[in-house]
Amino acid sequence: MNYFYYPEDFSKLTTLFLKILVPLGARTSDKVIAVSKNSKKDIVKILKIPESKICV
Repeated sequence: MNYFYYPEDFSKLTTLFLKILVPLGARTSDKVIAVSKNSKKDIVKILKIPESKICV
C-alpha cells in the first residue's frame, strides 16, 4: 500500500497502474492475503474491502 502513502516514491505511470489494478483485483478476488494485521487495516481503509474477505 506504499503507493497510496508515498506516491512520490513511484513513477506516475506505476502509481496510476497500481491505483487502478490493485483495487480491481482485490474486489474481484474471493480472498485477499495480507502480510500483517496492519496491512489488513490499510486494505480495509483504503480499498474498502470487507474484513471477512482478508486473511492474515
